[in-house]
Amino acid sequence: MINLIEADINYLFIPKGTDFKFDEYVLENNTTLINETQKKNIINYPLEDPLSTYIDLKDLVLSLSSFSCPLLAPLGPKMFAAICVIISKEFDEKIPVWRVSSELTEKPMEREASGNILSLSIKI
Repeated sequence: MINLIEADINYLFIPKGTDFKFDEYVLENNTTLINETQKKNIINYPLEDPLSTYIDLKDLVLSLSSFSCPLLAPLGPKMFAAICVIISKEFDEKIPVWRVSSELTEKPMEREASGNILSLSIKI
């Protein structure tokens, strides 16, 4: 996907959960993307703390907006995608959000919910 965008600068937010298997799965399925991103531009974020993720991502978008046109392309989890949409709304939708699939040929599969419930309340 990075090749299609042809951006000068790429940042990658990698979720860190409480389940080691989840973290391992994320790294395994995104190896190419991780290898194509400069290490200094890889940001690990706590899956269990959506507020700090929101703050970190918004700060990054604010700093990049001063000299470029940021694009948000969340691959997942759903909370991260929601945070991207919230930030876009705060910028009067001038920050595009592209939702992409990890693989065009990926087969749908049943996934069991972890049972953890996350919430983030905002006023717009």
